Amino acid sequence: MKILVVSLYFNPDHTGIANYANGFATAANKHGHDVQVITGFSFYPHWKKRREDKFTLFRTENTGGIKVLRNYLYVPQKPNTLKRILQEISFLFFATLGLLRVKKPDLIVCFTTPILLGFWSSIVAKIFGSRLLINVQDFQLEAALSLGMAKPTTFTNVLEKIEKTSYRKANYVSSITNSMCDILLGKKEIPAAKILLWPNWINMRDYDLSNIRRGSFREKHQITDDEMVLCYAGNIGLKQGLEVLVEIAGRVRSKRNVLFLIIGNGAALEPLKKAVHEKGIDNIRFLSLLSPEEYLHLLKDIDIFILPQRKTNFDVYFPSKLMGVLVCRVPLLLLADNNSELYKTVKSKQVGTCFEFNDVVRATDFVIDFCPNDPSIVEKVDSGVIFANEFDEERVINRILKITHNEN
Repeated sequence: MKILVVSLYFNPDHTGIANYANGFATAANKHGHDVQVITGFSFYPHWKKRREDKFTLFRTENTGGIKVLRNYLYVPQKPNTLKRILQEISFLFFATLGLLRVKKPDLIVCFTTPILLGFWSSIVAKIFGSRLLINVQDFQLEAALSLGMAKPTTFTNVLEKIEKTSYRKANYVSSITNSMCDILLGKKEIPAAKILLWPNWINMRDYDLSNIRRGSFREKHQITDDEMVLCYAGNIGLKQGLEVLVEIAGRVRSKRNVLFLIIGNGAALEPLKKAVHEKGIDNIRFLSLLSPEEYLHLLKDIDIFILPQRKTNFDVYFPSKLMGVLVCRVPLLLLADNNSELYKTVKSKQVGTCFEFNDVVRATDFVIDFCPNDPSIVEKVDSGVIFANEFDEERVINRILKITHNEN
């Protein structure tokens, strides 16, 4: 089967959507399918292109038998709603010109966001006479409205109509959680026969820590053995609500020797650094996004992974980083709304310790009293490994390839 993967984000980006677009392309190629990729040039999450990619309009790469067709896109240094829309439009314009390099596919698999990319893919599928699967990683419009980044206007109504149109034209529309699939069925009015649950997966081989020496990350970053390390790694945006870590760190520092690591980049990074400086919090350290190898060294050496998720009117997301944390046997501390998809899953599966997002008192007490050998912690760690195995790459992607190939 000839497969065309469409994604704004792709390797060498290695966070969020890029992981899954690249992972699917690689897995499909290993299964003998002829895979092409339409994407842009690496920029995320630093919002900066690599030096070798600047001023380049098109590039064709061959990576392990996968033909990667890169197209120019505008990358704003300080992204906002308008600039992000301009970025999407710039990419779609050059990707349209780049279609001249594409072999006619049997199946197009589009990873969204952005919304316009799904609509563009529906037009391309019509031109080529291909089947289309849109994988919805994020409801871009609802997320922006719930976080106050956008207000309901004629423009947002038009975007929603464009989104629904692209879904209706697709052969399949998939998403990563049951709650998100329910939104496709209800609010987006997609027939149930078209909807697939396609959860984000994990390649267990990518999280093998057996050859990593314990203590190497601490040595590199001059972290002493007697410091308990509590870490967040990923996108630093409004949705994460990382300001709650500042409050917890301030409460903990007089009670226990704990270092809080905040690793990554995003729109909320500078305001967060400013808050830490203004409050004189000296037990928080910021690090840039790690390479995949460095991330494994991190997971080997930290004591707790903390995952905050601010309450919004649209709590249906399941962070991609979670499965790697669980399979590496790192204790999880979750701060989220108890009606969110994430909270319900972690609580019901007993794979981590959960508190309400703003319950800093109980979260602080948990950190102060934390003992990795506590039977309740060990039990949750064991449950986490079992749960993560349900999302093994082979099992998840094989199912999608089987469904789409049967229609070929």
